Amino acid sequence: ELAINNLEKSVPYKTTKTKDSDRKDRSELISKDLDKKDSRDDRVGRNQDKKESDIKVIQPKNKNPRYISKKLKYHIWQRDDGQCTKCGSRQHLHIDHVKPVALGGEANTENLRLLCQPCNQRQAIRIFGLN
Repeated sequence: ELAINNLEKSVPYKTTKTKDSDRKDRSELISKDLDKKDSRDDRVGRNQDKKESDIKVIQPKNKNPRYISKKLKYHIWQRDDGQCTKCGSRQHLHIDHVKPVALGGEANTENLRLLCQPCNQRQAIRIFGLN
């Protein structure tokens, strides 16, 4: 108890008088926050137990087929190990649509990959020609 008293003297803090109803409200908020944390921890634990085949394809919420969310970009980056899937370069990387949007391709994990700028350019020329 002596250590706690010394700690209280060394740590600056401000005391205020509160009503019992304020204490109850704070206690309910803390309880709700703890419940949220527990449920979040449960979800994380369940997700770690999933097999790769159980993981759903991440689809964008935005209807624009060219839109790629930050979450999806991060997933593609992680999956492709931060390097071009053609040559292994780690410089000037782009997220590329395997099947171009102009040909009906979508922005989902199955249709996106990392390509460096030269590989991306070669791919575009191969598909669409020089014009």
